[in-house]
This record gives sequence, structure tokens and C-alpha cells, in this order.
Amino acid sequence: MVEAIRSGGHDCEFMEGNLTLVEKLPKYKADICFNICEGYYGDSREAQVPALLEMLRIPYTGSRVLALALAPVLAPMFVLFCETFLLFPADFFLVAFFLLGPLVSL
Repeated sequence: MVEAIRSGGHDCEFMEGNLTLVEKLPKYKADICFNICEGYYGDSREAQVPALLEMLRIPYTGSRVLALALAPVLAPMFVLFCETFLLFPADFFLVAFFLLGPLVSL
């Protein structure tokens, strides 16, 4: 991906999504970030890099922080609902669907 962007005459830099990113990103002054990183630590590791990008006001591709943070929680809850017929408010699943899309086939 880096070479494809560079071949179009653009400056591009690959950066790991580890702790060094906190120091590197502000120095690079990116116009946009093509985020394909999952982070390294914790349950919400997929949301870490987008959260940092938002704090630095750097536009990025991919899902937003809230969707990435909720996805690991909402998808298993939806499966639990479907398998056990537990009653949840309809609004909950409407919000889950719009945040996550149709992740689970019924």
C-alpha cells in the first residue's frame, strides 16, 4: 500500500501501532491516515489508534472509535440474544446494527 501511494507522487510513511506512534504521529504531520492497525494490548486495542488520531485531529480511514470499542461487546450479546431468546429493548439492536452492520447471520 505504501508503494502504491508513493507511485502516485505522494509522501507516505508506514508506522507501527505501538507506543512509538504517540511520538511519531505529531512529528509527521499527516494529512490522512490509512488505518489498518489493531493495536497491541487490551480488549479495546482496535480502537486505540483511531482514538489517538482523533485526539491529534488527523482524519483516518476505517471505522470510528465507538464502533471499534463496542464491536467486541455487542456482537457476542447479539448472538446470546439469538440463541437464548432473551428479551432486549428493540432500540438496543437498532443501535448495534447501525454501529456494527450485519455481523451475525441469523
